[in-house]
Amino acid sequence: MQQSFSSDALRLLKILFETRSLTAAAQELNLSMGAASRLLAQAREQLKDELFVRSGRTMQPTARMAELLDVVNRILEEGQWLFQKKAFDLKHQNRELNIAGADNAVFSLLLSSLPKFYEQAPQCRINIDTLRVDLFERLRMGKID
Repeated sequence: MQQSFSSDALRLLKILFETRSLTAAAQELNLSMGAASRLLAQAREQLKDELFVRSGRTMQPTARMAELLDVVNRILEEGQWLFQKKAFDLKHQNRELNIAGADNAVFSLLLSSLPKFYEQAPQCRINIDTLRVDLFERLRMGKID
């Protein structure tokens, strides 16, 4: 059975490795000590290793945790990509916009917009075609936008 591993647990392991303090890691993650302890206990159970052992006032990583650190960091870095909102950048797009219209009204509607469009999307092109009986098929196939 495959188990899930939360991003909170991964962040806890990373920060705990850096600070060597469960209290400091909990504070940095805005967790209570109880929540941080539970996350660590779950990680220990799932990874079948102590991960950190108390040594005086610090928490020292086990050999297994030291091996896992690169993987934990990589997962956290790549996971950030999921939440980054990338702006749609027309300036670097190189594509065609295919429009189908019933008559010359399409030209009238687009005419005033074209200078601004080409200013923001200099590498894009606009193709205008007539409406035909196969309109929905062409839309479905991506032949018109």
